[in-house]
Amino acid sequence: VSNAAGFAASEKMAAARYNTEDHEIFDHRIFVLAGDGCFQEGVSAEAAAFAAHENLDNLVVLYDANGITQEKLVGYTQSEDIIARYEAYGWETWEIDGHDLSAVEDALSAAKASDNGKPKFIKCNVVAGKGMEETQGTTRAHGAAGAPYVDGARASIGLPSEEKWYVSRGTRDFFAGVRESNRAKYD
Repeated sequence: VSNAAGFAASEKMAAARYNTEDHEIFDHRIFVLAGDGCFQEGVSAEAAAFAAHENLDNLVVLYDANGITQEKLVGYTQSEDIIARYEAYGWETWEIDGHDLSAVEDALSAAKASDNGKPKFIKCNVVAGKGMEETQGTTRAHGAAGAPYVDGARASIGLPSEEKWYVSRGTRDFFAGVRESNRAKYD
């Protein structure tokens, strides 16, 4: 989170220095995917307060809220309302079901469309190891302990067993279209 706040600040500074009315070079957003342990670190709190104070509305954090750290369930070490905390810093917030891809897309679209000067925080509530009944929602889903159950989980959601790193035809077609669009734009 703190590195991303630095990137967002540098992007704003570069935009202020180099963008003109005729040429907008710097206009991108910084996206972060962070987990429960990331928000237990004090430096993330300091960076979040800084980002809000500096109106870094180009910063979007997606919080992978699975309730698990490497060794323990989060309930052993945290009991805060993180949405309330980020709102208190001055962030715009959403809380969604992170397994619902439409909800993720809607929250990202809303965050990108919002021009209120606030950084964006999207809490994506998820279950670690979803689909692996043996480890789902436990610390064992967070590493090698879940590895023996991956093939069964892949089969349970309909992924082909013969292709270890499966990428759907729709995904391949989408990125082929992006590649062609970029070629036409930049060649």
